[in-house]
Parts: sequence; structure tokens; C-alpha cells
Amino acid sequence: MQRISLKKIIFVLAIILLPLMTFTKVNSTVSTGAKLQSGEFIIYVLKDDNWQKAGSLSYDKLFTEKELSLENYINESGKVEIRIQEVGGGAAHIDSVFLGGVHPVKVRDIEDGVKKLSRKDFDVIDAFGKTIEMTFNTKDIDRTLKLIARIESTNISKIPFQFPLNNTGKLMDTNSQFYSYKLNSARGSLKLDGRLSEVSNKKPFFEEYSWTGTGHPSGYTYGWVRNDDKNLYVAIDFTPDNTMDGDKDYTKVYIKTESGVIEYKVSVPELKWGRPGFSYTNKATYQHKIYEFKIPLRDIYEKGVDKKDELQIAFAAYGTAGPNQIDIILDAQPQNAETFSYTSDILAPTNFNIINSGPTFYQQFTPVPPGTYVFTQSSTPPGWTLTAITCVNHLGADNSVVNLASGSVTIPFAEGDGYNCTFANQKSIPTMTQWGMIIFILLAGLGAVYYLRRQKRAES
Repeated sequence: MQRISLKKIIFVLAIILLPLMTFTKVNSTVSTGAKLQSGEFIIYVLKDDNWQKAGSLSYDKLFTEKELSLENYINESGKVEIRIQEVGGGAAHIDSVFLGGVHPVKVRDIEDGVKKLSRKDFDVIDAFGKTIEMTFNTKDIDRTLKLIARIESTNISKIPFQFPLNNTGKLMDTNSQFYSYKLNSARGSLKLDGRLSEVSNKKPFFEEYSWTGTGHPSGYTYGWVRNDDKNLYVAIDFTPDNTMDGDKDYTKVYIKTESGVIEYKVSVPELKWGRPGFSYTNKATYQHKIYEFKIPLRDIYEKGVDKKDELQIAFAAYGTAGPNQIDIILDAQPQNAETFSYTSDILAPTNFNIINSGPTFYQQFTPVPPGTYVFTQSSTPPGWTLTAITCVNHLGADNSVVNLASGSVTIPFAEGDGYNCTFANQKSIPTMTQWGMIIFILLAGLGAVYYLRRQKRAES
């Protein structure tokens, strides 16, 4: 009778073991939400004819109110001199300053400084790299300084809003979405003076809500289109952009032709097609960016648009105010029960992508204001399934704990709130049934016997 070797027995048991394996699920999470401070404001108080440092307050890109006690630096009621110095980070702005509940009565070298710093209203002053001195008259016992401000990081998003909004985050080409404007349907002209007086009380050609993720106020962007016999006129009231950022700010008008898309751009240095402005309008209580275009119809016709056609027209607006489109890149795909995480700000994002080795895990879209967002599972690595999303706002209040069904979930984001969101995942990994474990132990024992026999033969 032929003798069956121990090696063959081990091989047969391994073949039997494989079908007895089952799959269990392990959890993994992606966490987002912690804020990174970009810079700080150093606070000084004039005491005994010397500027004494009272402390500092750190800020990120979101407007936040912070407090600093000046009890040890202010002994008497009456006139108090405060100096605020900005250090670090990128663009910086102050919305309001209060000492003991009262606003300053004098702000040196800042146009409309008292007006702008007396209310919490997004009517801000530029503070980047500046030292700002102000005077308070106070009789209040409270010696607490309250400062609402923001400091951007040096690396900011360059993504503009694009209208129609479905174009946001995409290259503009003939496949993009456009509005239709029928020539002569709105007769009129514009004076390029930064006032929008000709159109401010007219019905806008487009009106889109713009959720920002850059610390600027979210709000509507309005556009008007009209023409006379020689020119096409466009006015854009970009209410989310409440800061002056020089050549970083711009708007664009796109016109579709059979051969491609014509682009007309206006910014502080680019004035061929129009003028930018920074003013108050009836669309917002704070000073913000507006744009006026004057485009010769002859230029449009020469570039491929028939005079009888309706214009297919679209727009873009950026002012360091932009949508919160976040791409989170993970270093490696999670294995088994390992946890992976990434930290970032979330402020009512327009698009949210978590990317790992090519595939997108989850994508967030913005259907309508005032802040309902649908997370849709776009594509995942093999074996991974999105199972739940938990979101907590920056105050620590539980906003939403959602178990997913049908691959999507709606989460309400409130304007001005930052959120820490945890995405729970499950991955199927192989394990064994009870019989599988018994056979595995037996197989391991036989393997040990086989190894010891070989060692014994080698020694002999």
C-alpha cells in the first residue's frame, strides 16, 4: 500500500479550509474638522506713556469672536488707547472691536474705521501686516476686549464660483452649461462708475446663492445683461466678496461659439472690458465687490456669434471668496482594521472629495440653499462601504448622526458653522467559521510535526 506523505495531508487540509472561510466587517473612519490657526493679533495698551503688551489672540480663516482681559492694564475709567498688531498668515480682516461693551470712538488712519468696527456685520477693515491704534471712552467695570476677526493661511483656494453653479470646479468649454440671452430683450447701457444705479432695482438676469468656504460671507451673486446697438453690458454684484484683494479678485464673462468659448475678464489691473468697484449696494449692508462690463458686439460677432443668435452666456466670480471645495488625499488605502484620518475645516462645502489611490470615496453636492447637502457614495475601493456620517458643529452640539440607506444622506449645514465630520466605513476581510478554526489548528500542528521530522533527518 502506498504511503501518503505528511506534506500531501497538509495540502489537502488547506484546500478543505478555504471554503470554510467567511467574511467579517471591520470599521474605519475619516475624520475632518480641526481648525489650524493662521496668525495672531497682538494687543497692546498705552499705560504710563508706554505701549505694554497685554496678550495675543490667534485666528484662522473664519470670522471668530475672541476675548482678552485687560484688567491688569486699565486702572481707571475714561479714555483708553489700544493698539492691535497683526502678525503671520495671509490676508487678515477685523469686523468689530469692543472694550467693556463699547466700540471705539476713534480709529487712526483707517477710512470709516469707527463705522466699520462698531458692528458685527461683515463690513471689515484690512489688517494684514498692519498696526491699528484706536481710542475708547469707557466707564464700564468690564475690562474685556472682544475682537471679531479672521486671518487666512498663505495657501488659499483658487477655485472661483461659476454660474450656472453646475460649472463650478470645472473647465469652461462648449460642453459647459450656459444661460440664454436674446439680444435686444433688455435694451440699455451702463456707466462704468462702480455704482450699478442703472440696474440695481431691475430684475436680475441671474441670481445664485453662493456658499463660501473661505471665511467670506455667503450670499447671493446677482448679474444683469443688457445691450444697445454697439455694446453688450454686464453688471455683477458679488456680495460674498467683502474684501479688497487687488489683482486676486476678478470676474469673467463667457460666450459660447461654434468653435469654442470666448472669455472676457475684468480685475483691478485688467480694464480692457470693464471696471471693478468696491461699494455698498441695496443687495448687502457691507462694502463688497461689483463689476461692470462693456463688450463691443462687433468683437463678439467677429469671434463666431451670428447676429441673429441668442447669446449663450456664463459667468465666473472670485475674490479670495470662493466655494469650499475640499480634496483630501489619503496616503494609503486602509488595511484590515487600521484607522485612517485627515483633518480639515468644513464650512458648508460646495464639493467634498476624499481621494485614495485614484477612486473617490464620497462626494458632496449642493442642491439648494440654505444648506442641505447630499453625500453620495461615488466609488470606493473594493470591499469598502460607507455606513454612517456623524457631524458636530464647532460649538460641540450634535448636529447629525445618520445611518446610510441607498448610498446617500442629507446633512443640514448652518451658515457660519464649522463641522467635524466622521465617515464610518466597513471593509469585508476574510475570517473563519468554527470548523475552519479547528482545521486550521490541526493543519498548524501537522505543519509543526512535518518541520520537526525534517530537522531530525537533517541532523542524522
